[in-house]
Amino acid sequence: MKKYNKIVSLLLVLLVALALVGCKKDFTVKFDANNNTPIVTQKVKLGGILEVPTDPVKEGYDFDGWYLGDERYNFNLPVESDLTLIAKWDLKELTVIFDTIGGSQIENATVQYGGKVTKPADPTKPNNIFIGWYLNDAEYDFNAPVHENITLVAHYEAQVTVSYNFNYDNLVTVVAATPGDLLEGVEVADRVGFEFAGWFLNR
Repeated sequence: MKKYNKIVSLLLVLLVALALVGCKKDFTVKFDANNNTPIVTQKVKLGGILEVPTDPVKEGYDFDGWYLGDERYNFNLPVESDLTLIAKWDLKELTVIFDTIGGSQIENATVQYGGKVTKPADPTKPNNIFIGWYLNDAEYDFNAPVHENITLVAHYEAQVTVSYNFNYDNLVTVVAATPGDLLEGVEVADRVGFEFAGWFLNR
């Protein structure tokens, strides 16, 4: 009879142990995307492995991973407690390309999302006068925040030269001009025995 009681007791202990093993505690893992969206949760049993969620998105930022405290979380680790993982974000760095259309080279600029790009020195181009930087056919406002990669294109006006021949002593003055603009002329020094009659076009 005693031997029977011992066997029954052992069976009861074994059943209780199996029941405890089969009823492992569920832990809750919260994913805080830190982007004003609802917190997502996962349930995982003691010793279980988390399923990696889809990367969240946040305007103006690049997702850098899920963090537990100050450390990036290792999704290969078994879960042994409730956790709150928080998304870490890096402000996007954007590229501004300056296309000089054959003019002197201007280095590309890097600017953080929402920042302003510094206006570079004006490019030069033979026989052309630089008039400004354009984005999509509109002159670019360098006080505007940058929200995407952009290409600024240099616009020019054709430049011509006007030669003023004084018709004595081989004196010639050459000035640059833009088609359509009015010429201002150049200063003419007094010449003994002559009166200045004006400038005449010699084609």
